[in-house]
Amino acid sequence: MPLFHACTDGLRFNYAGATPAGEGLVWDGRKGAAQLDHWFVCALSLGGRRGARTGGVGENDRGWVTATNVPCQELVRRGEVLELRLNLIAKPSVIAAPRTLLIGFQATPTKPMPAGWRTWTVACGQHQGVERDFTFLGSCWYWGSLTPCADIYPMNEDFSLWEEYAKAKRTKQVNSDFMTQWGGALPRRQPPADKDYYLAHIRCGFGAAATGSTNVLVYTNGRGVRFDTREGQTFLDEWHRDAFTTRNWPPGGPWPTT
Repeated sequence: MPLFHACTDGLRFNYAGATPAGEGLVWDGRKGAAQLDHWFVCALSLGGRRGARTGGVGENDRGWVTATNVPCQELVRRGEVLELRLNLIAKPSVIAAPRTLLIGFQATPTKPMPAGWRTWTVACGQHQGVERDFTFLGSCWYWGSLTPCADIYPMNEDFSLWEEYAKAKRTKQVNSDFMTQWGGALPRRQPPADKDYYLAHIRCGFGAAATGSTNVLVYTNGRGVRFDTREGQTFLDEWHRDAFTTRNWPPGGPWPTT
């Protein structure tokens, strides 16, 4: 298990690299990049560049018996054996009633890798000799969302833009009239980008559909969410990591208003 990845409660700062060396306790949740209560780490992955990998995941430590001085997870090396220890009961306790702990383990890959998978690339047609080339649209703005990274559908849940992208992909032609219509429906300033900047992304999306490679990947952030939507307002107290938060979120805004 030479490689190790630990995901905590944030992004772009989680450790991924060599599994810590040494004997005995080589890592615990206190070394996570950010900590939830009791140093709980949401996802751990151990493995190598080839062969099996093992991951342990959990949304939270609900049902665990935690202690202020004991992290929820530890890596302990004993000679040739590397142990992932989960401190489900971290202090003497009386279990007076049944309880449920929800954790998951997955050995990967879950199915054989397809032949030639190393020749697949997101190269936008720029590389030669690849078996499968993907054009990548790396922001939600390219497919008509209000925000660059917190949406799962276009503005106002209007999927007509996606239908036009599909037509452009089939015909290799861009519907200029639709482009004009779509731009005319935008407000003068489209937060957080101005109108011209926003429309540049839409033009690029059409270009990728009409002239790019056969395969097109579109970006969205599986952890991002808008709290001003119907779903966001309904599930706000479940989705937000704070216990309670203001319900006054501006359209598309990342921060609540006062």
